[in-house]
Amino acid sequence: MNLSDFSRYIDPAVVHRGKEYASEGRVISLKSIADEKYTAVVRGYEDYEVYVRLDNENNIMESECDCPYDFGPVCKHQVAVFLELKNREADGVSSPEPSLRQLLEAESKEKLIELLLSIASDSYTAEERIRLHLSKRGADQELDACRRLIRSYIDTYSDDHGFVSWRNVSHAVEGAKIVAEKALSAFDEEEWLHGLAILFCIIEEMIELLQSADDSDGGVGIVIESCLETIFKLVQDHHHIPAEERMKIFRRLLEEIHQPYYDGWPDWQLALLEAAGALIESEQMQHQWDDAADSLLGHTSGSNWSREYTDERVTQILSPKLCLGEQKRKCREV
Repeated sequence: MNLSDFSRYIDPAVVHRGKEYASEGRVISLKSIADEKYTAVVRGYEDYEVYVRLDNENNIMESECDCPYDFGPVCKHQVAVFLELKNREADGVSSPEPSLRQLLEAESKEKLIELLLSIASDSYTAEERIRLHLSKRGADQELDACRRLIRSYIDTYSDDHGFVSWRNVSHAVEGAKIVAEKALSAFDEEEWLHGLAILFCIIEEMIELLQSADDSDGGVGIVIESCLETIFKLVQDHHHIPAEERMKIFRRLLEEIHQPYYDGWPDWQLALLEAAGALIESEQMQHQWDDAADSLLGHTSGSNWSREYTDERVTQILSPKLCLGEQKRKCREV
């Protein structure tokens, strides 16, 4: 379909609502990100992002919207953007606008400071994001800024009772995703313990969010799983980390397992236990790991099924290590 005739291929009711949105000025931004590629923000129940890719003859080659509409391939937000693009074409506005970087680089420091202060005054999340960017790397100040940014997004998308609906969960966890980039940067700069501290901060905040959110789509759990996957990657490729730092990481993982916010979430405790197991390099570390595993088994709460499941998983993690320890013992005897 083309910008000139797209309405022929879309549900008339959707077209009608899209025209209303366009006429009401709900397309609050529309910018070119590359040749014939556009992103727009359309204000509806929430602000939704629309992506459109055209060819050089204005055929609509690709279009997406992050709204929850699932009754057809095109929603009213996309229609509103199609109409805006069509109007721009009719008005002869086809050349891309300067990039944001170009515009910012042309401004003075004083004007940029004024701009940032203005943005911060209008948006709680924007202020916390700016503060995080300016916080000192590796310090407690940065960790506090991480926590505030995560909570700012949760607060913004919570209702008056502090509850986050399933529609808003994907927005509420955006702060956590931004903070996760800080953890990766810390690892890149060989600040492994600080990176871990950031990931643990995210996990703690996300577990707390689970108590006051409808996570039907699993968005909160996905953030937690992503943090754990990052930790696994760190320990699996740990040979470039100095031995002293590896021991600190090992101990920090064992400490984290017993934090009270993991109560009722044994899978994540077991994931941390398994990650710590990948760092074992001595009998002393093995004993410490065994003690942590025994303690975890002894403090598992919930049903008999939950305790049996935890016992089985610990055994699965432990079995290969016992086999390896037995092989080493036989080698010493020989």
